[in-house]
Order: sequence, then structure tokens, then C-alpha cells
Amino acid sequence: MSLRLIASQNLNVGIVNLDIKKGNYKDLVFEFVGTNNTSQTLAITDLGNLILSRDSVDFCNCDLQDLSNKNNYESGVNLASSTISAAFNFTLHYSFAKPNDKQNAVRFDSTNGRIVINLGAGVGTKVLTGQLNVYGVFTKGIEKYLRKYLPFSQILGDVSTMLAIPLRQKNVNALYFRTASDFSMINVLKDDYPILFGSGQALAGNTSYSGRIEIAVSFIYEELNPTDTPAEITSDALQLNLTSNKSGGGNSVIMYEVIEFDANKTAVSLASYQKFESAKMAKNPSAQSVQTVLASGTGRVPLVTKSMNVNAS
Repeated sequence: MSLRLIASQNLNVGIVNLDIKKGNYKDLVFEFVGTNNTSQTLAITDLGNLILSRDSVDFCNCDLQDLSNKNNYESGVNLASSTISAAFNFTLHYSFAKPNDKQNAVRFDSTNGRIVINLGAGVGTKVLTGQLNVYGVFTKGIEKYLRKYLPFSQILGDVSTMLAIPLRQKNVNALYFRTASDFSMINVLKDDYPILFGSGQALAGNTSYSGRIEIAVSFIYEELNPTDTPAEITSDALQLNLTSNKSGGGNSVIMYEVIEFDANKTAVSLASYQKFESAKMAKNPSAQSVQTVLASGTGRVPLVTKSMNVNAS
């Protein structure tokens, strides 16, 4: 893997529009750096909204604070510092591989990937000077799936009001609720089978535990497919039954992650990887011999263990 700068943009533009350069990506990394205005302190909630697309279809549409919470759950707290009247630095990742999957990479051509960031109003008022740097984490991998992080926000009624809503989306991998205290109870069924049933407070506690976050969090992030097998991820729809704890009701931010499978993109990615692998192995006869033994079935363990593996034979 290698991290390389692919684009930069001043933060005085209001809307950032950038191309995603050609390559196989494990992550996109967004670094906001600069200096706060006098008596001002930029916060993660000021940064705005991120939209990522491929082939003119959005696969991410989220506020950057919600991406930050997702990062916190999956990988630990990102770099986030901001001092009144002085420097700020925020770094966020959009990861194309599920945690512990060392192989998945998403392939972009030279013209089919796009980044749009609608900067928040606070950027215009709180920033003296600032810049966005976008990095790609490039890797030689295979595109087995695409992770999509999309909005499903709802208008809640007053306290104790129940809301039953279907999420007719295949292969939902995770659910995110920005404000756990908005809910006295969350009940979720996947293909009519119960998978979540607990208070907002209990599910926020489980988020801290499952994500190994050493402080209490105010959000909920629940992975629905902990074994990461394609069979478990496959689903037709979710049913969300929510009981409001929001005084006076109002909007509550909900996101969901989808795992999208595309056999055509996997085939193109696999062919590219096999070509790379063949060329590299030809230069190292010892490694090629070991790979041949493993591929023949006489080896008892794979050379590298990968989750959600694709059979390349």
C-alpha cells in the first residue's frame, strides 16, 4: 500500500469539486489544515457534507462528522485538533475495505470518479486560511465489493411516538444513528428476523464496546453482519421500528452502509490482479513454487488469510 497526494483545494470556494485519479484504492483520505480566524475555533461539525460517486452514481453522501464517527468505530479516533485563533487539522478516511479485510480495493478509471464537498457555513466564517488535501491509499487488490454509505434520516414524533419504516435496500451491512438519545427503543428486523432490539443508550454502549472506543459515545454504529461472509451480508430489506425519545420530535440523522456486489467489476479487477501477480511471481521462482503447491491443494494453509476471499483459480 502507498499513500499519495492526488488533489488539493483552498477552503475559500464554498463547494469543492475534484476528480478521483485512476487507480486501485483501499482508502481516500481527507486532510483539512489551516488557521482559525481571531477568536474562532473550527469544529468537525463545521466541515460540511461529502459526496463520492463512480460512474455518475453516488456511493457516499454524508456529513463529515458522521464519517468521523464511523472512523472512530472502525479504526480509532482520527487526527482532530483545533485551537482558538490558531491552527486546525482534521483527517478523515473513506475506507473501501471492511475492517480486517486486507485485500479489497476499488478500481477507478481516469474519468469515472468524483469528489464533491459542500463546505459548511462555519468554514467561511471561522477559517482565516485553509486547504483541503486529498490522498489515495493505493494497493494491489481485487474489487470484491463496494461499500456505500448513504442517508436514511427520519422525522421523529414527540417522546414515546412509534415510527415503523421499511428500508427496501438489499445487502445492508450496518446502521448508524447520530444521536442515540433520540430513541428510547430501536427494533430492527432483517428479512423478518430480529437483529437489533434495545434502547438508544444500550446500543451506544455496545458501539463503544464493539469499536473498542475507550470513552462513552453519543452515536450508534451497529454492524449487522459480523462474520463478513457474502451469505450473511445478502439480504432483501430491513424493517426499522423506532420509539422516539426526542422532546418535541424533529429530524434525526440515520445512515446505512450497503455492500454492493458487481461481478463485471470484480472480473475486470481480478484479471488485472492476476496479470500483476503472474509478472511478479515470474521474477521469484521460490515464491512461485510455494504458490503452486498451495494452489494444488497440497498446502494446508493459504499464503495470506483474507476475509471475504474470491477464488482466483
